[in-house]
This record gives sequence, C-alpha cells and structure tokens, in this order.
Amino acid sequence: MTILIVRTPTRRGDLASLAEGQFGDMLKAVVDVGRRVMAAGGELHSDEEAALLEDGSRQGDLWGINLYLAERGDEWIEFDSMINIRPSQGNRSRGVDDPGLRGTIREIVASLVQGDGRVMTIHVGLAAGRGETLTLAEQRANVGSEVDRAIRAWEA
Repeated sequence: MTILIVRTPTRRGDLASLAEGQFGDMLKAVVDVGRRVMAAGGELHSDEEAALLEDGSRQGDLWGINLYLAERGDEWIEFDSMINIRPSQGNRSRGVDDPGLRGTIREIVASLVQGDGRVMTIHVGLAAGRGETLTLAEQRANVGSEVDRAIRAWEA
C-alpha cells in the first residue's frame, strides 16, 4: 500500500494508478485543511490520517473523502468517511456537515489535482487525416475552437 502525500499539484492520471490497485476508479483521500495538503492511496482513511499526523498535521484539520477519478464536476468528490464523525467539532455524520468546510476541501483538492483524466476525440475525421485538406484559415479556426474547448473543460 502506497500512501502519497500531495503537497504540489499533480495530475488526476497519476492518482488513477493508485486507485487501480485498490478500488478501481475510486481513491480514498484525507485532506488537511490547515496545511492544505492531501494524502491518498490508503486502504482506509485512517491509514492516510496516520500518515498525515506523522507528517505534522493536526487531527482537527483532517477530513476524509473519496475521489471518483472518472467523474467530473462536483460528483467526483464524495464526503464520506468514518474519520469525519466528530461530535466535539459539531460534525455528527460521516460526511462533512459544514458547507463552508466542504467548499474549502473542494478548493484544496482542485488546487492539488489537475486535469480531468480524460482524452477526448471529438473530430474523428480530422484525426484520421482529413485535417490536411483544410485551408490554413480553417486549420487556425479549428485550433482556436479546440483551445477554447480545452479551457472550458479545464475550468469545469
């Protein structure tokens, strides 16, 4: 079992390799909202929690999530972990009850995990060689369109 502590941005595809050996497209992770780091790859959230505590995190800053690496938008982060049950902090469920805290966790994950892990083939005909028959103006228009599409996908 490899637990990765993510301190700087990483690609979603890099995390997918951790998930494949365990839960398929789902990866357990623990986010430290104080230090803005995340541990991933443990069999249990408590494994990642222990790694972060050993790394200097505070217990009250650690929140367990599941990442569904093939999903997009808000659906790819699930707030569900036994380590989240903390009546003394006002959290009485396995989820994260505070909407502001959920937003902070989403923000941290978005800053640490980049890309959506998908390869899109939208213009199959162009990819098969038809693009060589287009004029320079048509090629430039297609490139501009694809850049805009990539930017919108990245921001999603």
